[in-house]
Amino acid sequence: MNKRLAFEAGPVSSRRRLETITADGCAPMIFGVKPSNMVAFDRRAPGYDDRWFDCLCCAFARAGIASYVLCSCPARRLVLFYRPAMLRDHLNDPETKAILMKEGYRMGGTVSEMIAHLAGRIAGERKFPHEIGLFLGYPARDVAGFIQNNGNGGVGCGYWRVYHDPEGAKRRFALYDKCRDMISDMLTEGRSLSNILTTGGKYNENVCDLLVGNG
Repeated sequence: MNKRLAFEAGPVSSRRRLETITADGCAPMIFGVKPSNMVAFDRRAPGYDDRWFDCLCCAFARAGIASYVLCSCPARRLVLFYRPAMLRDHLNDPETKAILMKEGYRMGGTVSEMIAHLAGRIAGERKFPHEIGLFLGYPARDVAGFIQNNGNGGVGCGYWRVYHDPEGAKRRFALYDKCRDMISDMLTEGRSLSNILTTGGKYNENVCDLLVGNG
């Protein structure tokens, strides 16, 4: 059994379970190998309330990680957690900018303004706008391939559908899995998500070692 799933199946408190889901969903971003992660919260889940959510966002903020509610309803809340500078650099990549401009984004604004534009498109469309992958740090060529092929075809699929450089994508997927395993180990040791966010940077050396050959 996958050890992440094994941990989540254990006898943990409702709040601890929510922390586990959040940490697992944000692990690559917490370790700084991905600019952002998106988490869907069930607002009806045991232990969830808006005060807990506000405290969670404050804990991320203290670690230099911003949060943005992309959409919300009485049942669910979809949140983007992101490292502002890292996401800005990714969105400013020439290939990424070309896709965003084609989709009607105004370049040159702040990251939060661009995310607000994305949130508006989510609210106004029946499906998630395809460029959301760019805000999650996916390679521009793969996002372009997804748009051009309407999500069909490709040469592989993992955290995203791959259209170019499948070997590089496999290495990146393995790195993300390793980050999630490291978070799981830390939680199993009894660390809280707040503690991981505060001290996670001390583990960046291990993650940076994994980045070799994972461009």
